[in-house]
Amino acid sequence: MKTWLMANIGGKIVISCLLVCLLTACDTSIPLSDSGKRYATDCGTITLSCSKFGSSIFFTQKFEGSFWVQPDSLKIEFSPKFVGMRNLTYSTGSEDRKNGDSFQVTNNYVGIRFTVFSETPVNLDTVTMVVLPCDYILCNDKPLLTDTIRIRLK
Repeated sequence: MKTWLMANIGGKIVISCLLVCLLTACDTSIPLSDSGKRYATDCGTITLSCSKFGSSIFFTQKFEGSFWVQPDSLKIEFSPKFVGMRNLTYSTGSEDRKNGDSFQVTNNYVGIRFTVFSETPVNLDTVTMVVLPCDYILCNDKPLLTDTIRIRLK
């Protein structure tokens, strides 16, 4: 009887280890270039990070301080030009944002999620996402994105 219990317990442990290994192997989220870049401003610090899971892009901004965000002002392009994005969603902390209204963020995260697509076949590892200067993030009514940010989707 003890042998059966030990074999049964041992079987469950082996199965649990296999599931953990298989589920870990399924997570192919890849941190992209320029992830973890920090920008110090008069209003506080912003840390940008970006990752890719399949054709989904997760662009996260961690705000330490108080800023205004204008989602409708964000300008993202891709190189090559025939690549685009769809299903764009914003979230603040754990709250989804459905519209493009401006909002204030203080010591919180803003997440942007979208899907990259192309009618022409393309290897996403060769694509570059370009965040253009815009009024997306404001500090004291002044835009902070004054330089172009290039993020390789590799």
